[in-house]
Amino acid sequence: MIKKLKKLKRIFLLFKKINNNGIKFVLPKFFLGYVIAGLCSVFFLLSIQNFLINYLKIDFFNSQLISTLFALLISFSINNFYTFSSKKFVYKKLFKFLLTNFITICLNIYIALNIFIYTQNWLISSLSGIMSAVFLNFIIYKYKIWFTD
Repeated sequence: MIKKLKKLKRIFLLFKKINNNGIKFVLPKFFLGYVIAGLCSVFFLLSIQNFLINYLKIDFFNSQLISTLFALLISFSINNFYTFSSKKFVYKKLFKFLLTNFITICLNIYIALNIFIYTQNWLISSLSGIMSAVFLNFIIYKYKIWFTD
């Protein structure tokens, strides 16, 4: 178990080094960290939503809302400590993060609900809602939340 943790730590540090240096002339410095944070958030959102829908039998709207909020908290934490390398967790920054993401939260849920009405497939609906705001969120994070770090 300790060997696995050390291996994960080395992989994490490698990604951190690539993220801090950027991939010159190809991707912006923060893009790789943003992608990693996004993938982790999507994984947690879908896992939480699967649990809520299939095991707790919660309806799609409420499960989408709950899982989106949890995914946003995870996204904030990863972006704060990894992508933008902020040393501290600041509630003011979290509030600003949630406030600036209010539109994308609503967009995510609105699109997911409308697609769910037609497909009755929670996975496709959730992924559609997620994809609706990915690029807009990066711009918000980079220039509105962590621009002073």
